[in-house]
Amino acid sequence: MRLTTRGKHGSLHQFTQKVTNKSGEVVEYPKVRGNRDPHNPQHWKWQITWKENVDGKWQSRCRIVPHRQVRWVQKAISESLGIDAILAFLT
Repeated sequence: MRLTTRGKHGSLHQFTQKVTNKSGEVVEYPKVRGNRDPHNPQHWKWQITWKENVDGKWQSRCRIVPHRQVRWVQKAISESLGIDAILAFLT
C-alpha cells in the first residue's frame, strides 16, 4: 500500500528507488529490514508534486521531501497551505 496526500496546492507521494548494483542485483532504497511499513516515513522516499502555469502552459513540478519533514508537509497540504509556503519551509 502506498500513501498519497492530495490537496489543492500539491500532492505528497511515497516511493522507493530500485538500483542495480555492480553484481547485477536489484536493490530497493531506502533499505528496510523486514516488511516496509506504509506509515513509517523512514521506510520511503518522498516527493511533493504541483502544477505551475508557465507562459500559459501548465507544467508539473516536483521536489524531494526529507522523511523528517513529511508529517509537517502532510499537515500543510490538509490545511490547504500554499505551495510557496511549503517550499519555503523545505529550504
